[in-house]
Formats: sequence, C-alpha cells, structure tokens
Amino acid sequence: MNKGGNVRENAFITRTKLTKKFFIELPGSVYVVSNCYKKVGHNKLVPAFEESVESHEEREAQWGRIKSAHANHRLCFVYTSFEDYEKLKATWK
Repeated sequence: MNKGGNVRENAFITRTKLTKKFFIELPGSVYVVSNCYKKVGHNKLVPAFEESVESHEEREAQWGRIKSAHANHRLCFVYTSFEDYEKLKATWK
C-alpha cells in the first residue's frame, strides 16, 4: 500500500490463469483468490480457494489444496496481502 493509503489502486496485483509455474514463482505472503466458487450454506457462494501464498517449502502441499478445490488452470486474482484484500473487499459492498 502506498503512503497515501489508496488500497484500491495498490492491493490488486494481477488476474491470470492459476498454473503451477505461475504459483511457484509468486512471492510469499501475497493472497490468491480463485474465480471459481463453491456453495456454502443455503445461498452463499465463496471462492473455492483463497489463501496467502506460503513459503517455498510448503508450496507443493498448497498446490495440492488448489487442485483439490479445482482452482488449478482457472482464473485467479492476486492481491498484495490478505489484509489489503479484506480492505478492498469492504469497498465492494
């Protein structure tokens, strides 16, 4: 986030296909949100996968969770951090 505090301009990094190569090259602590959704409860949809990218040692296990959520090779959004994602998401309401 810049010194002016404009979360909208700085929280979002990119939107792209979530491939293993792209995922492995991401810096740690960025926040990945899939563009595919799962139903939770009666009428609520949530992203099938959303997590902070872990250390390189943990990426294989995390990639397994991405595949289990069927979010691999699907569109995803990458944000600077979970906190910035939450601040930006609050402006969407």
